Amino acid sequence: MPQMTTVTEIPVDPARALVYEHGWQSWSPTTAYRLDEHPHRPHSDRNRTVAYRPDRRAPHKSFWGEGLLAVDPGDGGPIALIAAPCGTDPIPSIRADVHHDRILVCAEAPVHEERDSGPGGLVGALGRWADRFAQQAGVRVLHAAPTIWCSWYHYFTKVTEADILENLAAMD
Repeated sequence: MPQMTTVTEIPVDPARALVYEHGWQSWSPTTAYRLDEHPHRPHSDRNRTVAYRPDRRAPHKSFWGEGLLAVDPGDGGPIALIAAPCGTDPIPSIRADVHHDRILVCAEAPVHEERDSGPGGLVGALGRWADRFAQQAGVRVLHAAPTIWCSWYHYFTKVTEADILENLAAMD
């Protein structure tokens, strides 16, 4: 387990607060939990290696984000966003432990903490954080993606020419 350093302590309403865990990659669970919920954790070493950060073992009773963790205190106060300062440094694991009406947040490397009181609650705060992070990383304005089609998720290996023609007609 990496050595953790305390980042912040956040007062919360235990009945309404949420903690957002950001996963390691596209197969990792990335979601917000109530404080009385247990976060998703791998059920085997194989699953941990494939879908989670393979060199870490997140505690079962703590919340754990990879590079980003957010806390909605549930009392109408600002959303706390604790994140990697930039995309070029190693990605820190960030841990949140609930202590009754407070959440103690620790990280294994330096992180940036900000509070967001803007509209849209947790989702709005995460969106604004992502926009700032992308701008800081030099990401240009994204253009609308073109319409595309992928047979894999619906048809898997049983796609036929008729399926392709039907879908092309539907897109037209």
